[in-house]
Amino acid sequence: MLTYRMRIRYLRYTLLTAILAAVIYLASGHGARSFEAYCPFGGAESLWGLFTNNEFSCTLAPLNLSLMLALLALAVLAKKAFCGWSCPIGFLGELLGHAGGLIWRGRPAVPPLLNGRLKALRYVVLALALFFTYKTGELVLRGYDPYFLVFSGFGHGSSGLLSVIVLTLTALGALAVPMMFCRYLCPMGAVFDPFSRLGFIRLRRDKEKCTACGKCAAACPCDIPVDRLETVSHYDCTNCLECVDACPEKDVFQLRCAGLAQPLPKYIVAALAVLALTGGYFLRTAFTQPTATASFSGKAAAKTVFIVDGLKCKGTAGFFTSMYKDIPGIGGIETYASEHKAVFTYDPDIITRDRIRAVMETPVEFKDGTSEQVFKSRSMK
Repeated sequence: MLTYRMRIRYLRYTLLTAILAAVIYLASGHGARSFEAYCPFGGAESLWGLFTNNEFSCTLAPLNLSLMLALLALAVLAKKAFCGWSCPIGFLGELLGHAGGLIWRGRPAVPPLLNGRLKALRYVVLALALFFTYKTGELVLRGYDPYFLVFSGFGHGSSGLLSVIVLTLTALGALAVPMMFCRYLCPMGAVFDPFSRLGFIRLRRDKEKCTACGKCAAACPCDIPVDRLETVSHYDCTNCLECVDACPEKDVFQLRCAGLAQPLPKYIVAALAVLALTGGYFLRTAFTQPTATASFSGKAAAKTVFIVDGLKCKGTAGFFTSMYKDIPGIGGIETYASEHKAVFTYDPDIITRDRIRAVMETPVEFKDGTSEQVFKSRSMK
């Protein structure tokens, strides 16, 4: 019986580990896209720029938007399954929570009333993130975002010592309060909330078979009183099935979907999470928009595509296109920062592809008299 129960966590942790490894791979500079392109919250941050300028702000990209939409659909189906089965930051927070339980034996739980009130903070974070992003066109709160700080290694956009302090406090908080960031500060969790309330796939507890041992509630990383609910409809439920693993009795819990008479297999949540991520990835082409564009007087007789190191956000994309404003033969440029891609239309009778590449790789002179090569062509076709 123990082997069967643990198999659910093994599957979940295997999927989460694979996703974590993939994000680390992208963050190490591999792959065609930045790891930031795979953050679904970027989809919410991108909406204002798309509606007002028909462009993605900063480093945001079609994949951010398509993933967000796919995961909102997942939330309608299976509540916050993304958080429990796919989110790398949620996974790290969960592991820290387990470590905190080992270090701090008898760790007290947050009182239910305070726990509920603290959850309002994630709506404050959501409002601040969207307001400043829409106001400035930049990801202003990036320097305080655990996803960015962890996987960029406090890269460009972090806030120095302040970012170190914020991430340290977040990690310490996760040791003291399991899933602390996810519970109280995650803006994506706030976006999911109204959709998760609809969640058609929910756990149902058989009161007749339940022995009221309380192990299910103790195992819940979100402090949901599972042992007192007949149907787990709480909007914070991630369908992680930790309560199912913890239950010593057989078939006390069943996954049920509204409108279906038969229970669902326990592994349907994993399948839906993978389907949502896959669908979001392939749906990205429906939202393709350039980060920055420029039109010039040259004849657009030919097209060439460059993959460019250094082309990574709206600011660098705008500067990149400005380098060609006085270069004869260029018809137009479209840049896609998340893919580090620049698409040129040009007149081959006036300018060659090698000349286009030479311009982008020209060292940039700064006001202090120094110069540096900002862009480097990785490939062209």
